[in-house]
Amino acid sequence: MKLLGLDIGTNSVGSAWVDTEQHTIKMGVSVFPAGVEERDDKRGAPKNQARRTYRSQRRSIARRAQRRHEMRTWLLESGWMPTDENAYQQWVQLNPWMLRAEGLCRPLSASEFGRILLHMAQRRGAYGFDVEEDDQDADKIKEAIDHTRQTMRERDARTFGELMAIIYRERRKAVGHNGREAHLPIRNRTNAAKEPIYEFCADRDLIREEFQALWNKQRSFDGELARQLTDERLRQLDENRGDETWRTKGMLFGQRNTYWNAGVLG
Repeated sequence: MKLLGLDIGTNSVGSAWVDTEQHTIKMGVSVFPAGVEERDDKRGAPKNQARRTYRSQRRSIARRAQRRHEMRTWLLESGWMPTDENAYQQWVQLNPWMLRAEGLCRPLSASEFGRILLHMAQRRGAYGFDVEEDDQDADKIKEAIDHTRQTMRERDARTFGELMAIIYRERRKAVGHNGREAHLPIRNRTNAAKEPIYEFCADRDLIREEFQALWNKQRSFDGELARQLTDERLRQLDENRGDETWRTKGMLFGQRNTYWNAGVLG
C-alpha cells in the first residue's frame, strides 16, 4: 500500500510517499515566493496592490473628466451655460459657494444654477471608502466629515455650501496698496511639508441633500428657472435607481456598482 502525506504551508508544500510493501519513503518540498511584500513586523501588502492602486486612480480620473464633459454638454444643450467666450469667462468667475448659499433665499437665473451644478459635479463628496489600518488619509477625511457636520449645527448652516459661504466671508481680507481682496483657504490645503490638511470635507449624502434643497427651493419660486426644473431634468441629473452596472443613475450622482470578477481572484 502506498500513502501520500502533504504539509501545506503559506509559501511551501512538503510531500512524502510511503510504500509499506517496499518499506521506502520518498520525500520532497516545493518552496515558492510569497505573494506579499516581505516585512518584519507583520504580513506585507500584496505585490500587485500598488499596480492596482495606480490603475484605480487612472480610472477615477478618466471617469471624473468624462462626468465633467457630459455635464458641460448637458448644460449647453439646456441653455444653462453661456456659449459666447466672453460671457463664459465671466460665468466661470462666479463664486459657486456664494451662489449655493444665495440659492436658498432668492431666485437664481438659469446660468447661475448651471454654475452650481458644474461645481457640484466637480466636488460631489466622498463616497464608499473604508478606513484601513495604514490609510491615514481616509481616517482624516472621516474625521473632517464629522467636524463639518458638527460645525454646520453650531453655525446654523442649512447646507454644506452655505457653511462654506459663511467661512468664505469670514476669511476675506484686504491686502496690498490697491485694497484688492484676498481669501485664505476655506477647505483642504497642504502644510509646509506638502502634506494634505483636511479641515472641511463633505460626503455624498451632504451634497445630495444640498442639491435637493436647492432644487426644491428654486422650484418654489415663480420664475423662468422654476419652469425649467422639470421632473425629466431631475431624473437626468439624479435618479435614485440602478441596474447591473449602476447603483444609482444620473449625471450628477451616478455611482457604479462595486463588484469583483471571480475569474481573476487569486
